[in-house]
Amino acid sequence: MNILFVVHGLPPWARAGTENYTHYISQALAMAGHDVTVFCRRNEPAAPEYHRFEDMRDGVRVIGINNTTRDGTTYASSYRNEKIDDAFETVARDCGAQAVDIQHLSFLSIGIVDRAKMLGLPVLMSLHDYSLLCPTGQFVKTDTTPCAAQVDAECAQCLGPQLTATAATRKAHAVAQKWVSKNSPIMKALGWLNRARARFAPPGGMGAPQQVRLREEQMADTATKIDRYLSPSAYLKDQLSCIIEPSKIEVSHLGYNYDGCDAPRTKGNRIRFGFIGAVMPWKGLDTLLKAYRQIGPERCEVHAHGRIVPVPDRPDYGNVIDRLLSETGAEYTGEYDQKTVYDLLAQIDVLVVPSTSAENSPLTIQEARAARVPVIASRIGGIPEFVRDEETGLLVEPGSVEALAAAMNRLIEQPELIQKMKDRIQPPRSIEDDARRHIEIYEELLK
Repeated sequence: MNILFVVHGLPPWARAGTENYTHYISQALAMAGHDVTVFCRRNEPAAPEYHRFEDMRDGVRVIGINNTTRDGTTYASSYRNEKIDDAFETVARDCGAQAVDIQHLSFLSIGIVDRAKMLGLPVLMSLHDYSLLCPTGQFVKTDTTPCAAQVDAECAQCLGPQLTATAATRKAHAVAQKWVSKNSPIMKALGWLNRARARFAPPGGMGAPQQVRLREEQMADTATKIDRYLSPSAYLKDQLSCIIEPSKIEVSHLGYNYDGCDAPRTKGNRIRFGFIGAVMPWKGLDTLLKAYRQIGPERCEVHAHGRIVPVPDRPDYGNVIDRLLSETGAEYTGEYDQKTVYDLLAQIDVLVVPSTSAENSPLTIQEARAARVPVIASRIGGIPEFVRDEETGLLVEPGSVEALAAAMNRLIEQPELIQKMKDRIQPPRSIEDDARRHIEIYEELLK
């Protein structure tokens, strides 16, 4: 079968959970004998806008379309872009696609769904976040606190710089990005200009709430055209059932690549807690480091791995993390190669996932399950579906330094609990089993 995946990024250019999963599932389908193409977004400031990149990776044909957003003249062009639609249609025709599998549409275009239906292709979409509802996809406000509900005026305030940016400032930002560092005074000044326009715009922010409402309406319309959905958690299905017919959504846990999960385990002198993932405010590394500061390095170790991702409205966060690392002496290695994740898990006793946002199905939790590493995690979003409190790990109040420190102290004082939890861990679904289910759905839709 000829399968065309659509995603907003792919390793090595983008390394977050959805991108890594798309790499694994497309590779598994290719290894099973199917013809697989991935249509993805690239962000290459030095290349012409909409330039097409083509490559073969592990038996999968990868077509990248360059979209730095520098040609965007309106907020609507950030989610509906005819040039990207045209590029997708060309790829779909060229590869002889029989089914379209959407993993994410951010930085691409919802018009891709219209083109797929125009070509008579069935469309399956995996739900990885809240992007059909929330423009940022995370239900996290600009101050990095969780967002309780979707309210047009609040969304407009959150999106202010994007809604009020002019074509000139978008172009200037893209040109500057091509030549100067993200942390340079020029980039900071351009960011300040857009934020200032948002802050001091007249009431309504140049029609900002109306722009948000238009996006909501177009997302809802697009959602009706997609044939079937896969949701990695029951929680996410419940959250998105307000925009998607529930009967279209199948709860289907993501499959995982087990290659390397049996990496030889090392042993430390003290209990070793680990953080693995992108370092952003809502991922909670600061909470872990503050808990470690309370406990003290003489009682345990903390190992943190992951790139510090700049967040415009929290430019100080990297400095906060640097200061806490210096104060606590925690080990921090920075960005890691996804291929080494099981080696990293082999060097810790307990994984900590202290998220403050309602995560759906964190990749690192599933990898920890594959490596049989217990998890301390926040009781939020879909996480409790994968970490059974008091059985395979411990759940704590999101953002609570005291609760996290208490959970860590408990395992330090009762290390036998770690082995008991390990013995109860059920490994996640394999990527091969997941790929088989995808094929079954494609075949059902083609009938």
